[in-house]
Amino acid sequence: MTNLTKFLFLVFGIQGSGKSYHCTRYCESNSSASYLGTGQLIRNNPILRQKVMNGNYLSDEEIYPIVIAEINQFCANSLKRILLLDGFPRSIAQYSFLLREFGLDRCLKILPLILYLDENSATSRVLQRGREDDKLEVLKLRYQLYRQNVMPMIQMLTFNHFIKPINTAEEKDLVHKKFSQEINKHLEQKQENLITNS
Repeated sequence: MTNLTKFLFLVFGIQGSGKSYHCTRYCESNSSASYLGTGQLIRNNPILRQKVMNGNYLSDEEIYPIVIAEINQFCANSLKRILLLDGFPRSIAQYSFLLREFGLDRCLKILPLILYLDENSATSRVLQRGREDDKLEVLKLRYQLYRQNVMPMIQMLTFNHFIKPINTAEEKDLVHKKFSQEINKHLEQKQENLITNS
């Protein structure tokens, strides 16, 4: 593998907070970036799709191989330097697994990126999309699971990385500017370190 550091951004936010929109938009303007939305990968698999239609998450045994294969593919691609990962990890245990599998020894820097939107606003957005599993009872379960499993991890990461969540209730272009700046500042810091140490 090349010695060039790659960046894995873990994009957190409740369903409807704009993760897929901002990740896709960033990749459209940056050819070295890729977006991995685990939700879409799961929906493309008929067997796994049925398991999440009611709002539940896949088990660790089901999601781990999917994530490992996709990140390995990213690491092997010399044209890509940034991976925006949406939908994993969903617990502190899964985050710990990710660190064990893909650490700095693999030239992969893992960083959180947190989007915030209140549940009422997010619900309104999601119900307007019209996707098959965009149902109120499904959303309520997913938001409950998010509070129980994902929020403790976000609180830990916010404290450890001094991260301020991006409020996606603001105007869309302003949100995307902040989203891009949060990513790019890490790239710039790494470049500055390389220049300083050269």
